[in-house]
Amino acid sequence: MSVQTTDCQIYIAPGATDLRLGLVGLSAIVQARFGRNPLDRSLYVFCNRSRTRLKIIHWDGSGFWLHQKQLDRGRFAWLQETDLSHVEISASEFAWLVHGIRLIPRSAEAPSEYILY
Repeated sequence: MSVQTTDCQIYIAPGATDLRLGLVGLSAIVQARFGRNPLDRSLYVFCNRSRTRLKIIHWDGSGFWLHQKQLDRGRFAWLQETDLSHVEISASEFAWLVHGIRLIPRSAEAPSEYILY
């Protein structure tokens, strides 16, 4: 099953996250670090330090989904740690990240807007 990204906001956590955390721990990060409600039907995406695994949490209205992707080889082109607690990306940008295409900020004034690299 692939992650459904239509009609939802997608947020990524720049830098590394300890992916030993499960739903409760990642939900706590969404609340404490992002200042958002994990029950808002958005996708929240986290990456490990070696950039070989992603975890995505999503509330569908009746329960949480926990998606995980682990690469055979290579690394995800993940955003480095920034002053931002989280970055909102589009469904297209999410697909690009999952497939290894790197995003870079368009400008220093608008760090939440990215272009393909």
